[in-house]
Amino acid sequence: MSINKTHQSSFSKFVYNLIYPAFLGSILYTLLPIQYTNSYKIRVGIFIFFIFDYIHLYFRMDNKFSQRQKNKWHYILFDLFVSILLFIAYQYITNPILGIFLFALVPLCFLAYSIPLKYNVRFYLIFSILTLIYAGVFITNFNSSEGFINVKDDIALLNMIRVMSSIYIVYVIFELSRKRTIKKLPNNT
Repeated sequence: MSINKTHQSSFSKFVYNLIYPAFLGSILYTLLPIQYTNSYKIRVGIFIFFIFDYIHLYFRMDNKFSQRQKNKWHYILFDLFVSILLFIAYQYITNPILGIFLFALVPLCFLAYSIPLKYNVRFYLIFSILTLIYAGVFITNFNSSEGFINVKDDIALLNMIRVMSSIYIVYVIFELSRKRTIKKLPNNT
């Protein structure tokens, strides 16, 4: 995928200034009125995860990397995938298998763009593995009365969203609270 810098920058603006806010706005609109069902709680969990991902993009990642690094296709494309995956998971949460599968792909996208940037690869690897293990256990025991998950499927999905969102929220808060190290340039005078 060869896109020159001008178009890449326009595509970046399209993803971060239009797609993310549009999806978040659409999700927020559908969250009203408030309900007290497990499906609604799952949607709120996805929305909170989405918000923290957006905060992480704007307040940490945007300041952490140079414009050149942020204009690379994999950086923008995987962020686009994350927003689409979260939005589809939100819209089709009534299908627990699809919801788990889509939500489990999000940390893999994080891992895919963190590797070329060499940015917190260990965290994203562990986060991906934990999510895949949880998703695998859930999917293999879906609607299984014999399995060791003896809860309703929507409660299992809600718990996955809670656990994965909590891990990611703590990570984002930690990342935002870290002091930025400013390298002093040598004085050439």
